[in-house]
Amino acid sequence: MICLWRYLDNTGNYHGYHLSADAPGCRLLQDKLASIRGKVSIPLDEPCKAVLSVPNNQGGRARWIAGVTLHVETSPDFPREHFDFREQGEKIVLACSTHMIGKILSGVEDMGKGEGDYAISGAGNCSLWFWWQ
Repeated sequence: MICLWRYLDNTGNYHGYHLSADAPGCRLLQDKLASIRGKVSIPLDEPCKAVLSVPNNQGGRARWIAGVTLHVETSPDFPREHFDFREQGEKIVLACSTHMIGKILSGVEDMGKGEGDYAISGAGNCSLWFWWQ
């Protein structure tokens, strides 16, 4: 299970996107992101109440929006801190540098160990939070 969402409520404390994955989801993310060359698509699951309650944003009752697919794009031409989310219908597009892919991989590794509760950000419009399942 891989979930990516953003909150519509209480965004002052929980701005940006939130990523959570179980052990198989972490392995899939690691495999796809570690070998990315250009673009990769990752299917997403709808976050359930148990996943939404981990960040403790209104006990999981805060309104949220999630994507069905995450498209990750990287390019050697992107600046080192490039990190930009866009929503396009039911897909969420993340354009980021290979440096930022490394930061995402570190966060996914932490999620797999049951750790998280932190965000990364770069030059762009958003942050990415990591939450365990």
